[in-house]
Amino acid sequence: MRIYSKVIQLVTIILFVTSAYAQPVNDNCSGAINIGTLPLPGGCIGGLQDGAPITLNNQSTVGATSPNPYVYQTACQGVGNMTPFALDTWYVFTASGTTVNVSITGFNNVEMAIYSGTCGNLLGFGCSTNGTMVINQIVAGQTYYMQISGNTNSATDNNFSINIDNDIDCNDCLTVSSLTASPQPVNGGYTPGQVVHFCYTVSNFNEINTNWFHGVQIAMGPGWTGIFSGLTPAADCNVDVTPGPGNAGAGIWSWYPGGVTSSANGSVWPAGFYFDNSNVAGNNAGNNFGDPGNCGWTFCWDLTVSSTCVNGSSLNVTVNTSGDGESGSWSSLGCVDDPSTVFAAVQLCCSATATNTGAYCVGGTIQLNGTGGGTYSWTGPNGFSSILQNPTLPATSAAAGVYTLTINNAGCISTAATTVVVNSVPTVSVNNATICAGQSTTLTATPSASGGTYLWNTGATTQSITVSPGSTTSYSVVYTLNGCVSLTVSGTVSVNPLPTVSVNSPTACSGSPATVTATPVPPGAYNYSWTVPGGATNPGNVANFNATVSGLYSVVITNPLTACSSSTSSGTVTINPLPTVSVNNTTICAGQSATLTATPSAIGGTYLWNTGATTQSITVSPGSTTSYSVVY
Repeated sequence: MRIYSKVIQLVTIILFVTSAYAQPVNDNCSGAINIGTLPLPGGCIGGLQDGAPITLNNQSTVGATSPNPYVYQTACQGVGNMTPFALDTWYVFTASGTTVNVSITGFNNVEMAIYSGTCGNLLGFGCSTNGTMVINQIVAGQTYYMQISGNTNSATDNNFSINIDNDIDCNDCLTVSSLTASPQPVNGGYTPGQVVHFCYTVSNFNEINTNWFHGVQIAMGPGWTGIFSGLTPAADCNVDVTPGPGNAGAGIWSWYPGGVTSSANGSVWPAGFYFDNSNVAGNNAGNNFGDPGNCGWTFCWDLTVSSTCVNGSSLNVTVNTSGDGESGSWSSLGCVDDPSTVFAAVQLCCSATATNTGAYCVGGTIQLNGTGGGTYSWTGPNGFSSILQNPTLPATSAAAGVYTLTINNAGCISTAATTVVVNSVPTVSVNNATICAGQSTTLTATPSASGGTYLWNTGATTQSITVSPGSTTSYSVVYTLNGCVSLTVSGTVSVNPLPTVSVNSPTACSGSPATVTATPVPPGAYNYSWTVPGGATNPGNVANFNATVSGLYSVVITNPLTACSSSTSSGTVTINPLPTVSVNNTTICAGQSATLTATPSAIGGTYLWNTGATTQSITVSPGSTTSYSVVY
């Protein structure tokens, strides 16, 4: 096979332009005119099978603008590069063959390019600067985009024609193949250190001159590190195509980092995947036949973008195939005209980073931060946009979501995204309580949503606190959930004072009542609860009463409005028995005196004689027999 590649570079540049004309509907890739599926070429029975062309007349680029970012290709057919910032229009079609042919008439110096992928993630397949273009290795059934422009920043044409058709080249061994890359390039390129996973699939291999499929060679641009990893060879078709003993198709596909040398023609082939037929001794694929059959083969590998970045450096990947008459031991040459498959991308020496300082609380301020660019373009929820490097916006529930940053650093475009989280501010309530002095109570914070933390003005961090204030006191708490702090709320503990009471200690003589009195402070209406000595009658809920039994009388008073009770207060009631007294009789002679003495049942009392004397004994000298009385 002749090894050749189409060197295609995608370059993305920002340019802002204005136009005095109405923009055509296909001014941007997203509005591309759909040509539809191209007519199917004839059956592959030999030679070039040409499909019927589709012609679009009266096409125009007048009023077109330069897309932002601007995508174009280099190393075009017809020599030269496409002109950046040109005024372009777009078309889209679905392939039906393996080669696409395009010719444009009526537009001098027209430039055009073919891409696969999707708008914003376009993969270059080839370009032209001379009005005609032939692109091989097109995959039937796949969608492709076509870009058309003039060769200056202002060239347009208002009446040109496009002719496009699909072919199948039956002279090629390789008739259907595809190359995929994951992730796809963004705006035509990758950033330093990025790892890209490639898979190359051969769907149909026509064994011309009995050349069996033997090798896959991979070449890469200087923007890669040059190191292969994640190598995954295809499976053996294991098709026995020749009679006789043994399986002529048995073998294994392997990666040969040093390449192989054909034993049939001495040609040296570079590193790649090659088939080692098990019916040939040794493990040198260069002296082997290929893999017969047509089962479909997929080969995968990883490439890493160099950490030393040169903006625009080629990240092209060119995949070539060979039959065993080229790189193996088959004596009949074939497959030499098979085209290579080219993947086109470039290094982007800019790396966007997008961050935010959240999470945020409703009512706060969102701070977006970007790096890496000369110019910045942010987009986000609710139509948010900004060209500031580090924009701010109010934190609302509707502002939560993904914010995307696109930077442009001297034509190098890169994107990054950051997710903004906006949490609601929680609310919390606290109960009030009323207690009597000396009691305790529990205050509980009830939040709008669970899972947060509490902080009381007492320093407590629990949901509930137990307090015993000496006077009416307010206790406040703040509740924090997801970094959002509630308003400070308070619960009040009202403290009612305890009443006091004093009880007198009356004394009475037997047969006379003793009045017991409870005196509250402050004065008011209270409930009284008495405890009386044995034998005494409990007076019930009264403030004073008459006691006839000696002993300790105790009371507790309760304020019926506050339910606060006093401590116990007591008074002692003394009921003394009545004393007895006797007086001696005496006989005297007239003119004599006599002493009368009162003798009491118990000492310590007072005396009152009917003479008025208050002594225990009196001396009298009556003139006649006389009675004297005393009270003790």
